[in-house]
Amino acid sequence: LTVEHTSSRSTSALLAAMTEASAASLSAETLALRELQAQLDQPEPSSPSSASSAPNPPPAAASSDAWLAPALHRDLLKFSANTRKRWDGERPCRDEMIALLQNVVSTLWRNAHVAVFGSCAVDLATRGSDVDLVVMNVKKADGKKFHDHQLECCKQLALGLANADWVTSIKTIDGSATPIVTIVCEHAIPAGDAKERLKRLMGGEEGKGGPPPKLRLSFDVSFGAPGHRGLEAVRLVKEELEAQPLLGPIVLALKSLLEQKKLKRVFNNGCITSYGLFILAARFLRDWSSHANPRARADGADCSGRALLGFLQFFGRDFNPEEQGVALRHEGNPAGGYLNRQHPTLAQFRCDSLYLRDPIDPQNNVGSNAYRVHQIQRAIGAALGALEARGAQPPPPADREWQVLHELIEIGADGLAAAPPSPHEASP
Repeated sequence: LTVEHTSSRSTSALLAAMTEASAASLSAETLALRELQAQLDQPEPSSPSSASSAPNPPPAAASSDAWLAPALHRDLLKFSANTRKRWDGERPCRDEMIALLQNVVSTLWRNAHVAVFGSCAVDLATRGSDVDLVVMNVKKADGKKFHDHQLECCKQLALGLANADWVTSIKTIDGSATPIVTIVCEHAIPAGDAKERLKRLMGGEEGKGGPPPKLRLSFDVSFGAPGHRGLEAVRLVKEELEAQPLLGPIVLALKSLLEQKKLKRVFNNGCITSYGLFILAARFLRDWSSHANPRARADGADCSGRALLGFLQFFGRDFNPEEQGVALRHEGNPAGGYLNRQHPTLAQFRCDSLYLRDPIDPQNNVGSNAYRVHQIQRAIGAALGALEARGAQPPPPADREWQVLHELIEIGADGLAAAPPSPHEASP
């Protein structure tokens, strides 16, 4: 409609000019007609998928210091390897606890089975990660709402675990869209080679005479329902990680940063979920890698460091959550993009502080509860500022264990992110 109105006025002006100046030359008429045609050829106003008011993120990092990005790249790869090694070392303990939980579930619901999803299922778990489990094939009574069914199942499971000697604490949480049971337990380190490896990872030693160290494991258990997309999300995340090798190390670092800042817990906390953080980082890397930027090659010596600096710049300083939404994919454009949040088709999400379209369910906003998004942006912007300040100084000695990542997150003696605050602590 805007184009038609503009074109109509231009046509009237042109006819009036031709009447008043009948002696004008043919070349003048031709020029005017060309101008009119150019107006008619202008594109229509953009749809939300074209995101004309939501520019793409910058292709490069904010800092241009020669040593900073390569050093950060090396630190990221080492940090990622350490984190995954620790998580793999704990696998025997986790598997045994999941088997014990399966026994209880089978007693309560004969055909039900327990499946793993979330960060643990895609190798993106950090020190502060819980293990996400979903119980499938629990039949719902006719006429009962799915939420009520899930909540009732959570309460039954909590009662079934009340006398389990391997459980330290149980809590049912109904404050989220999907009710869950949180289970905390401690597990003695298993015997055999796995025991020796895990003791070394935990810093324990034989022959000290003290009690052997125990693992503290936390599980979040939910129940399957039509709105539960956890297992579908696992498949999507794995595909994206395979397509973008830089994504895994960057997400692990970002999760650790937010955990240490108490900006990672979701229930009644206004923070970004791991899934939402993954969508943000994956969307950014798609655009960053596609720019005509020779530094964006996945085999570069500084690629993950430069990509992380670019994300910190984009989300910490440039991204406007009131105007821009994020989508990995959407109707008409499988590649996704940045969305104009003022478009009428997004009116139902206008009150949400952050819009991250769920690539599995477009009617779900993954960022709907992230009302502390500006605090998260400030934390990420401050992290970039710390890296920039360090980059302005001479590089550290080449033999130093950590070159620069410790400016972003606190790293313990075991090479992992220092333990985040307890999830039961009050957030600031």
